[in-house]
Amino acid sequence: MRGERPAATRLSEVTAGQVSRMCADLAELPELVGEEARAALARLRVPAAGEDQARRVLAEIEELLRRHGLTGAWTAGRGPQAAPGGPYQPLPGLAAARPVEEVLVCPGDLCDRVEIPRAGAGQPQCAVWQCPLPPFRMEA
Repeated sequence: MRGERPAATRLSEVTAGQVSRMCADLAELPELVGEEARAALARLRVPAAGEDQARRVLAEIEELLRRHGLTGAWTAGRGPQAAPGGPYQPLPGLAAARPVEEVLVCPGDLCDRVEIPRAGAGQPQCAVWQCPLPPFRMEA
């Protein structure tokens, strides 16, 4: 099922954000993702996986990382707090006059992870779907 795209599971904004951060963190530390973690991540790929399943997997992965001496960074907010006008912040590295035309997104539409392609950088990997993040062309 590597990289296949099932019908999207809808998660709450908070849980989707936590899955996104977990995915980005685990993709940077693939050597720490053992068989136990891979089995937990596989449960997120099931089309019927929902909010409760995603929260159980997040808790399980956090516990696995804790046993390795790491903390689940997705359990705490990162960066500056959201502006009073809403939760949306500008994408990092973008000036007001430079439109985004293509971004890399979650291959299973499970979370809200979005990466900006960088020249010379490798393609970011999804820890849940075990494949590169696919491009998404944004309409101007």
